[in-house]
Amino acid sequence: MVRHQSYALLFLAMICLFLVSLAGFSACAKPVPTPAPAPSPTPAPLPAPTPTPTPMPTPAPPPPTPPPPPAEFEVTSLDIKPPEVLAGETVSITVVVENTGGIEGTYAVILTVNGVTVETKEVAIAPNSSKVVSFSLIKDKPGTYEVAIGETHSTLIVGTLPAPPPPEGSQAGNLAPDFQLQDLDANTVSLSDWRGSPVMLNFWATWCPPCRHEMPFIQKIFEEYQDKGLVILTIDLRETPSKVRQFTQSNKYSFPVLLDTKGDVAEMYDITAIPTTFFIDREGIIQERKLGSFSSKGDIENRLSKIIPTTNTTP
Repeated sequence: MVRHQSYALLFLAMICLFLVSLAGFSACAKPVPTPAPAPSPTPAPLPAPTPTPTPMPTPAPPPPTPPPPPAEFEVTSLDIKPPEVLAGETVSITVVVENTGGIEGTYAVILTVNGVTVETKEVAIAPNSSKVVSFSLIKDKPGTYEVAIGETHSTLIVGTLPAPPPPEGSQAGNLAPDFQLQDLDANTVSLSDWRGSPVMLNFWATWCPPCRHEMPFIQKIFEEYQDKGLVILTIDLRETPSKVRQFTQSNKYSFPVLLDTKGDVAEMYDITAIPTTFFIDREGIIQERKLGSFSSKGDIENRLSKIIPTTNTTP
């Protein structure tokens, strides 16, 4: 019995020892706690990029203010005294300028001669009003008068005065003296009848050898240029109509012939020898005085170019 109890106690002791061992093993097998990782530093946020300011749109410049309408002028009177002015005489020019609209202001009234300003007057002209502007100057040479109205550098031509005619005379640059003569058919012809046309005026006589030499050339010029506006007037000196008519008919000359039976026109033109020929432009101004005979048709054409710019020359 006691033996059986000893075995039981031994068995219990072994069980207790086993349990104690088992508890110790469990304690040793308990895992070591892993230390918590150190917290990572929170990265500082990068500064946000500074936004580029959006440029404000440049406002469009205001449209330019349109200039005020220019004053509109009208010449209601334009007078020159005396109307025909010779060199050295005093010219009085009166202009009445009316502002028919536009703006009020001070404007330059400008007088020019041959394109050169000779006098400027500042005149205040209100809309729908007019002013009288007068100029006075000594005429030293022929020229064209122009009256302009304007401001700053712009001008408006409001009137043109014709150039005063040169004095009458028989030399180049003179106004050809007017005359009246009869032709072979007893018709009266005046030089002034042909103002506005170029004129070839020839003094001659049937008894003059140099005159007879150039007559065929004059006839050819007459035939070729009469339809181009050229007027040819030949003046026979101190001969009878019958003698001159016989000469022209026998030679078949058809150009106009005038009769200076008393020599009055020859005296006006200071004729001292024949043939003498004058080339007169459309304004009645003598462009050339030719003494002596022409050598050819081309010789005449070379001189015609002074009064007919498009003349073709012939050798």
